[in-house]
Amino acid sequence: MFGGFALLASAASRKNTDRLRCALEQPRSVLWMYLQDRKMSGATLYRFVILRPADGSMIMVATPSQDAEQTLATLRAHLPHAVGGYGPQQQASYDAARRAM
Repeated sequence: MFGGFALLASAASRKNTDRLRCALEQPRSVLWMYLQDRKMSGATLYRFVILRPADGSMIMVATPSQDAEQTLATLRAHLPHAVGGYGPQQQASYDAARRAM
């Protein structure tokens, strides 16, 4: 199994932990991943790693700001087929990949 699961799971809610485990045990199911910042008054409160599986769901895992980029890099190594980053092009690629499944 994915070596960094314990780190991610510790930050995930119980519901997301089960979904995260399933996604990482079936890596081809994850089609898109990106970071999302939650800010207040311009300061980043949380950083979330977002995984978007083929079923259209969203798995959000809160990560410490200082660990977010490394967590995403680790996931990229485990999920090299998944679209990375957030924007209209990535959304279009995700939508096309979902239709192709």
